[in-house]
Amino acid sequence: MELKELNVVEINGTEFYGEMDILKSYTSLGAFGQSDDVFLYENFDCQQIGADLIGLVSNSIPAYCRYGKNPNGMLLKNCSMQKDATQWNEQFPKCGWGIIAFLAVHTVMREKYGLIYSTAGDECSKEDVFSLYFDRCRSIYEFQHSADYRHYEAVNDTRGIEKLDKDFINEHVETEKKLLRQTQSLRTNSVDVLFFGGRLQSVANDYYSYIPFVGCGKGKHNEGGNSFLLTQLIGKDDACELIPLLEGMNTRSLAKWYMDKDCKRRGITMAEFHKAVKRLVPNNKKIAKYSAFTYNVK
Repeated sequence: MELKELNVVEINGTEFYGEMDILKSYTSLGAFGQSDDVFLYENFDCQQIGADLIGLVSNSIPAYCRYGKNPNGMLLKNCSMQKDATQWNEQFPKCGWGIIAFLAVHTVMREKYGLIYSTAGDECSKEDVFSLYFDRCRSIYEFQHSADYRHYEAVNDTRGIEKLDKDFINEHVETEKKLLRQTQSLRTNSVDVLFFGGRLQSVANDYYSYIPFVGCGKGKHNEGGNSFLLTQLIGKDDACELIPLLEGMNTRSLAKWYMDKDCKRRGITMAEFHKAVKRLVPNNKKIAKYSAFTYNVK
C-alpha cells in the first residue's frame, strides 16, 4: 500500500496516523521517482514510574499508551524493535486510550496530595491538562473538516461553522466514552488500575462534563478551562448567556446580572463568582475590583 493513500493529519509539522495504520510498512515515491519503503513508527511522550515506563503514542488517532519495564531507555531508543509487532506488543502492551492515556503521562500519584497534574514539567490544574488534550482533538477535527470550515468562512455562514463545532462536541464525547470502555475492558491491565488505583476514571468523567462547556460563547476561540470553571459554578445555560457579554461589562452591569439571576440565594458567593469571571476576562479593567462589584450588589 502507498503512504499517500492514508488519511494523514498534519498539525504544526506533526503528522498523525490512524492507530491501525502505525507499525506497518508502506511505499512512497522519492524525489526522483524511485519507490522507497517507509515504516510508520510510534512516537512517544513518556513518564517513568518506578521501574516502569508509560509511553503515550503521540502520533496516533486516537491517542493510546503502552507500559513496560524500560532498561536503558529501550522504549525511547530502540525503535527497530517496533518492526516485530508481536514482540513489541508483548513487551510493551497497550494499556489505555483517549483522555485516560493522555492523563497517564500528565499525572502522578503523591501520598500527601493525591493526583498531581503537570504540563511541560510544571504542575498545573486538571483543567489545564483537559485544555491541552481538547485542543489536540479539536485541531485534528478541524484539519479533517478543513474544506467545510473554509467554505463556511468564505460565505460568512456562522450557522454552518456553529454546526461543525456542535458536531465535534457530540462526536468527541461519544468517542471518548467508547475509548474509556475500551480501556476498562483491560481490567487490571489498564493504565488506570496499574498505576493510579483506578482514580483516573473519575477525572475522565470530569472531562466529559468539560467538553460541552468549553464551546460556550465563541466556541474554539474562548478560554476553555476558565469557561468550564464558571460553568460549574453557575450552570451551562447561564454561562452560555453570560460569557459572550463579559468583555463589554462593568462592575455595575455584572452586579445586576448576578442579582437578576438570584445567584446569592442559589449559594453562589460574590467572591467565587467574581473570581471565576476575572479569570475569563483578565484584561477587562472595568470589572477588576472586587470591592466595586460588591458595592453594586444590593
